[in-house]
Amino acid sequence: CKTRTSCAAILIVEACERIAFYSLLGNLVLFLNENPLHWNAYNASSLSFYFLGLSFITSLLGGLIADTLLGRFKGLLFSFLIYVIGYFFLLFVAAPVHKDGKKNVFYNFCPNHTRNSSMHIPNLFEENCSLPIFFILTTAAVGIGFFKANIIPFGADQVQNNSPVNIRSFFNWFYLALNIGAFIGLGVLTFIQQYFSFFYGFAAALGTLALGFLVFVAGRCCYKVSPPNGSVLINIYQIINNAFVNRRKCKQKRITFNSYNSQLDQIEDNLHKKSFLDYSKVRYGGRFHDSLVNDVKALGKVFIFFIALIPYWMVYFQMETTFLVQGLHMRLSMQNGTAKVLQNHNYNCTKASEVNYPKVAVAWLSLCDVLLIFLILPLMEKVIYPWFDSVGYSFSLTQRITTGMIFAVLAMVAAGVVELFRLQTVYYDPKYQCQCHIIEQTIGTLGQHDQFYAADMSIFYQVPQYAFLGISEVFASVAGKKQTFDLSINSIML
Repeated sequence: CKTRTSCAAILIVEACERIAFYSLLGNLVLFLNENPLHWNAYNASSLSFYFLGLSFITSLLGGLIADTLLGRFKGLLFSFLIYVIGYFFLLFVAAPVHKDGKKNVFYNFCPNHTRNSSMHIPNLFEENCSLPIFFILTTAAVGIGFFKANIIPFGADQVQNNSPVNIRSFFNWFYLALNIGAFIGLGVLTFIQQYFSFFYGFAAALGTLALGFLVFVAGRCCYKVSPPNGSVLINIYQIINNAFVNRRKCKQKRITFNSYNSQLDQIEDNLHKKSFLDYSKVRYGGRFHDSLVNDVKALGKVFIFFIALIPYWMVYFQMETTFLVQGLHMRLSMQNGTAKVLQNHNYNCTKASEVNYPKVAVAWLSLCDVLLIFLILPLMEKVIYPWFDSVGYSFSLTQRITTGMIFAVLAMVAAGVVELFRLQTVYYDPKYQCQCHIIEQTIGTLGQHDQFYAADMSIFYQVPQYAFLGISEVFASVAGKKQTFDLSINSIML
């Protein structure tokens, strides 16, 4: 009963955290790009990449601190504290502009930067309120990184002694909770941010984060809490270091004695056939048991496996950056023919002003990825993969990742084709000296309205690129996460 309660609490916590994460990441570029910050789209995308990258890099530090000092439970409490602080100060940046157009008090502490000319492209730290926003997002990213590093191993602790079926079931539910959080964050809160208020959207996300914290603390009596038992990273470093030291000692002995020792020569011959890490084994003069060294050797192969995923993730996270900027400059109305044509009498060229039809949030297109996972993943796991097994063909992790990368390439090709047509839609007509087939598009939030030109081309042309990425995630990302889950359980023994 305690195991079920602890697992249920962890699933709720994961869903709440993912809501907060995708609520922030899903519209971060738009938040920085529109009124009152008006960041350059390039710099907004760069800061989004920085925020996302830092959240992954700090996972290493978060795991190290939890394993050596705090333990995973306290490590998660610490991550919530940092996370909430970052989100709380973000509310000050997103506070609504007053009805008279006056900005909120926060902007008194970060005066606008003046630009020399409209053609000047500012660097990241020349943007409005760049330093405060940089530190706020850094704080939130550190909290996210610490949370990511500990939530999966902490969940593995709860089911450590269970059957393989129960362990697999827990991680399947964990992945489902993750996607439910992504669906709510991208489907509901991003719409509130884009068409009502970023302040209200971020406040709702902060509320879900606080709810996750309360659920996590309430489940304390049911958790299996382990004290810090040393970091896997430190163990790996010690094994590698001992292998180098022991190998150097063996070489020095051969040089010093300059004689042939049959026993030493036999050991050397065996070692030459294996990895240098075997020098750290007890039977070869090292300090570590064979099983520990073999685990590290296996981890080296997995490390190469994850290195191969770096290009894939570079493509995948275009979904939260460049795809959003592209979609923002396409027609957001949900119905074709929503534009009323106006004649520009000066140049005899047409512009279009949008009629008040229902619109979509730019981040909604990311839901294609989530929905395809919900639809295709169970089909693959319950039907397709078992069918392959029944006919004697094993669809390996390497093949899954390769297939995922192929679909990721197709996603980028589709995005490139859409961009070519989008640019042709807003072509410059030299005869009339104006850009044609454009619309005046409004991004409306309470008290803050941005109007800009966009291509008279539906944003739903982006669906294929998002769909291809969703299919790629079913293969590549799920295979990578499965390997991560296996490592989470094996690392406890290491």
